[in-house]
Amino acid sequence: MLAILKNLPGLLVFVIGFITLLLSEYYYGSILCLLGLCLMPLAVTVVINSFGLRLEPRYTFFSIALLLILLCYSLVNHGNDAIRLNEDRSELAINRLSQHEIKHLQLNSIDQYFIEAGKGPETIFLLHGFPDMASTWDETITELSKTHRVIAPFLRGYYPSGMDDDYSVKTIAGDITELAKVLKVERYAILGQDWGASIAFATANLAPENVTKVIALAIPHPSTIIPTPSLLFAGRHFFVFSQKDWAIRYTQSGNYSYIDTLYQRWSPDFEDFQESSDAIKTTFKYPGRLEASLGYYLALFEDQANADKKIFYASLPKVPVLYLGGENDQGVTEEITDAMEQTMPMGSKVVVFKKAGHFLHREVFSDFIDELKAFL
Repeated sequence: MLAILKNLPGLLVFVIGFITLLLSEYYYGSILCLLGLCLMPLAVTVVINSFGLRLEPRYTFFSIALLLILLCYSLVNHGNDAIRLNEDRSELAINRLSQHEIKHLQLNSIDQYFIEAGKGPETIFLLHGFPDMASTWDETITELSKTHRVIAPFLRGYYPSGMDDDYSVKTIAGDITELAKVLKVERYAILGQDWGASIAFATANLAPENVTKVIALAIPHPSTIIPTPSLLFAGRHFFVFSQKDWAIRYTQSGNYSYIDTLYQRWSPDFEDFQESSDAIKTTFKYPGRLEASLGYYLALFEDQANADKKIFYASLPKVPVLYLGGENDQGVTEEITDAMEQTMPMGSKVVVFKKAGHFLHREVFSDFIDELKAFL
């Protein structure tokens, strides 16, 4: 019994590390597994004997202590060598972000940049997600601007828009309603992908008299999200992003390679993801930009502890909703699509595309734009 108790702490750390490896978070998983082994006297004894070593107890202790120090040092300094760049605020640099005209104005105490095109009688807002920016909609803007006025903001915190301390979905939905007022847009449809989808639902609740339709890509209405094991596995990046300092270092490590990992994990058939990934990684090297984008995740955890905000987010929209998902997106489960079909207002529709993932608007553009146009 005493031997079991001595090895129990190390065994628990090892099991956590092994589970972390299964979640494809290899760095933390490997460190935790090694740490767990070091904390198990039985494992240390086996390793020493396998090499035919005969160490005195005090040397064994010092060897383990040294290894633990090295592991802790590796954890603490992971990602600290990341490349940082000075932010280029020149008009030339900003205009290079999109093939369409980029405008800006002061909004809610921040500098709000946005793409605007088209002069149609109806207006639609396009909201990007993580890790992305407004130019993700360039192809969509080109097509929709033939019949609509299209506005695609660079969301709060994302270059080149201003940064702030508040990245709550409700606050950013307020940015959208305020932008609409300043641009004198009274009625509008709103399309969002990833975080943009969450903001689109919140905007519909914040300004029900203004929003005519909601189109959500990849992320469903919060009320339909059921935390099944498969969905928790799909959202394992939330675990990585739950601790601010570690999240920043982890994302920065390997020249921000975790951004590539997320693109490939969420959209395994997205062959041209590197262009989008490289573009957003460059902006994340600017001071405060990565911290701002991860602020959306941290704000979500805070909002979950706020009863009023939970009620607000859970409120169903009063307008038709088009929910679009990709079959390769692990977060698009049958439970979610069924719930969306059953709970969204009359006139709503759910479509799951073949050979598409999280970034379906880039992967199967023709199918996506056809569904979007038909719904609008």
